Amino acid sequence: MLVQRRWGLAVGLLLLSACQTTQTTSVDGDGEETAPLVSLDSPPQAQQVKHSFTHHGITVTDDFNWLRDPGYPNVSNPAILDYLKQENAYFDAWMAPQQPLVAKIYDELEARQPKEEESVPYRDGDYWYQWRYADGAQYRTWYQAPAAAPGNWTVLIDENELGAEREYFRLGAWAVSPDGAT
Repeated sequence: MLVQRRWGLAVGLLLLSACQTTQTTSVDGDGEETAPLVSLDSPPQAQQVKHSFTHHGITVTDDFNWLRDPGYPNVSNPAILDYLKQENAYFDAWMAPQQPLVAKIYDELEARQPKEEESVPYRDGDYWYQWRYADGAQYRTWYQAPAAAPGNWTVLIDENELGAEREYFRLGAWAVSPDGAT
């Protein structure tokens, strides 16, 4: 029952905060508030443009097809970019009052994560394999050790090194050769 009350309170507070009709303002160099940047009265509304196509004998109507950029993920259409900027500005303005809470929750979650983490070593053929996160590392480091000398770990793949110059990095599938050498 207590859990239901807490959830009810949380949902109620969220709904109340969603009903606000304030506007966010910018602050000039003197610390004075200036004209409103984004109104929270209503979110941006995407323009509806009539568009339909037929596929396998079925006609589909999609009035928001104009938001589909043929060059995705590289969006270059100015109308699409302008609308996305409006959406992002609205979201940022709506979430601005929540930022202290978001930061507090993030810090709490991060504090509960171990600073260093490692997998349980597993054996495949004549070698043991394991991944580890070092303290402060963004990505895993993969290790390999001969089954005959399980304490002699060598670095197999260092994702931190591979992703160092990139905004985002993801190691896809990888496999070790049958002889375990690479």
